[in-house]
Formats: sequence, C-alpha cells, structure tokens
Amino acid sequence: MYESQLFPVSRLTYWSSLALLATALVAPLTRADTVYTYTGNPFENFGPSLSGTIAACPPICFISGFMVLASPIDFTDFRSVQVLSFSFTDQNTVLTSSNADIFIGVAGDGFGNIAQWNLDIGEGTGPVQLETINFMGGSTDSSGAPSQGLAFVAGKPGVWTSSTVATPEPSVLTLQVLGLILACLCARTAGRVGKIFASRT
Repeated sequence: MYESQLFPVSRLTYWSSLALLATALVAPLTRADTVYTYTGNPFENFGPSLSGTIAACPPICFISGFMVLASPIDFTDFRSVQVLSFSFTDQNTVLTSSNADIFIGVAGDGFGNIAQWNLDIGEGTGPVQLETINFMGGSTDSSGAPSQGLAFVAGKPGVWTSSTVATPEPSVLTLQVLGLILACLCARTAGRVGKIFASRT
C-alpha cells in the first residue's frame, strides 16, 4: 500500500535509468583514427623567385607530414577523402588546417595502404604551396611560392606509412556523464526510501 511513497519515480523510469547507467559504464571510451605519415625524397631542382632569389636546401629540402582520417583507406579506386587534421612541411614552412587548405585524392592497394595520391596543400591560401603527386606512373614533390622560388623532385615518389590512434569519442563521454547523473538520482531515491522507513519505525 506504500508503493507510491517508496518509489518517487515510476518503476519504468527507475529500471530504464539503471539500464542506461549500465550502458554508460561499459561503453568504449575511444574510437580508432588512422594516421598516414608521408616522407618524401630530397628536392633536386631549384628555381628562382620573382625577385630572382633561388630556393635552396637548406632550408627547403623535402616534403614530410601526416594526415588523420576517420577510417583506413580500404578502396582501390581514386577518391577524394575527408581529413580530420593534417600537418605537412618542406622543412622550412609548416602547413596545417589553421593556415592552409588541402585537397587530397588517393587510391589504396586494398590493404589499407596508399598506392596513388595527389595532395595539394596551401594553394592560394598558405604561405607556400606544397604538392606531392604519384599518379598514373608520374610523380612530383614540390614546394613553391613567389617569394621563395620553386623546389621539386620528379620521378621519385616518397613513402607512406600508417598507424592507428585512439581518440576520445564525444558522444560516449556525454553518455557517461549522463550515467553519472542517473547514478546520483538513484542514490537520492534510495535516500528518500530510507527516510520513509525510518519515519515509520
């Protein structure tokens, strides 16, 4: 006869809260992103800038960097891909999503590796423009800007490697916070039940 007083919330809400709490506690904390890292070959050709200054190594020597994707490249046809973050450099200037735009088209080998690619970084937006291309049998790595001149190497494509990194999943973190809130509500409900029993003894 005292059921409505002993349970300030409905049985459905009570057990649903417990189920959601259990889900939050066992939910995975991370998702797996794929990092593709590129190391190019040294530049072999150097051209003048608009002022006549000729690019040289050092400091402008070769292209290297990385890009982060939400999933590995599991396709073999040539496609553009969405990049979560990136950082590439010619060893003199670093281009990232904060100071340059990027266009990336890639084709995989069917095993998660990059087989062909076309990366254009910073065209019209960055302090320099970096390009690395290996497509249909032709390859070029280059760094150029009107103020620095052009440096490039042709016919010698660089090497890509890949790794997997764990990244916090915002939606899961939100679920866990909700689970903690529900745990507090359940504790408060238990406290009310205890007070009811104490008042009747």
